[in-house]
Amino acid sequence: MWSYYMPAKLVFGVDALDELSKYVGDGKILLVTGRHAMKKAGVIDRIVDMLDANVVVFDRAEENPSYQTVDKGVELLDENRCELVIGLGGGSAMDTAKMIALVAANGGSCYDYVFDGKEPSKPSLPLIAIPTTSGTGSEANRFAVISDNERHWKRGFHHESIYPDVSIIDPKLTLTMPPKVTANSGVDALAHAIESYWSKKSSPMSEMFSLRAIELVFQNLEKAYRNPNDLEARTNMSFASMLAGIAINLAGVTAAHPISHAVTAHFGITHGNGCLIPLPALMDYNKEAAPEKVLAIARASGASSIEGGIRNLKKLAEVLGLKTCFSEVGVAEKDIPLLIGESSYSSSLKNNPRELTEETLTGLLKKMI
Repeated sequence: MWSYYMPAKLVFGVDALDELSKYVGDGKILLVTGRHAMKKAGVIDRIVDMLDANVVVFDRAEENPSYQTVDKGVELLDENRCELVIGLGGGSAMDTAKMIALVAANGGSCYDYVFDGKEPSKPSLPLIAIPTTSGTGSEANRFAVISDNERHWKRGFHHESIYPDVSIIDPKLTLTMPPKVTANSGVDALAHAIESYWSKKSSPMSEMFSLRAIELVFQNLEKAYRNPNDLEARTNMSFASMLAGIAINLAGVTAAHPISHAVTAHFGITHGNGCLIPLPALMDYNKEAAPEKVLAIARASGASSIEGGIRNLKKLAEVLGLKTCFSEVGVAEKDIPLLIGESSYSSSLKNNPRELTEETLTGLLKKMI
């Protein structure tokens, strides 16, 4: 038995941003974004001009958004009595916007909900997501990832109240992504697609989204990386990101994501690259429990065998100039207990198709280092 729930209105296509004013009322708006990219690209000015409204800009969203940043955003929202939140940027900006909208409606600190397990009692403020990268799929799901930088914690939060009300996915907004960001965000979408496909919670619906996303990434990510102005490749990557975001909404992720969260928090690797490194070892490990699914993933990558699929993953990392093992960011075997401890909090480990024990996880991490 499975169910499908998607309350977000998805507006997809080239120049979709032109539709934004249709979904905005007369009240003040908090525009949540990063410090530089959208300002440099002129997108912030474009949105302010388009809305002809009272827009308050909160440009503090960092790469791994902290609960402290969310709380500062809530303060600014309250001071200006904003009624709508717009998240403009990559997953970090959208996740920050999601949590600002939730905390503003429910009170307290973001820490209460993400790290202490407090349950929201009220719906979030209205929220519009506008992705400018192709990776997290945050525009199409109920997830946000928030950090506590003081304790080196990074946690995923999920709740139906943080679905965007509207997501505007305009591939033109991804044309300004530098190659490094294109690579890192693209492999995040790939990890979402692969993990959701072999997930214990997968369904015929999620598998459809997952497999198509895998195909699209392998067919288009290198093109977008090598030629940033290839709008067709950018459009296909935006679609892949959205599909993979829906897929994890239905089926969740598995082992790669909690491992990445732990390495990101302590060693500073980018999230997407941190999710990609475990995948070859996990493909080899999971083939014992889910051989047909792992073979389907390999075939979606363009290979005819599981071994060929593993080679394609490694080749993609090399072509994109990404790190291929955790030792490249300073991880050593002595750090394995720390990584196991940090990742074991996550129920996603139990979602892996083949059971993971401390012993098997230790062996896998040795291969990833």
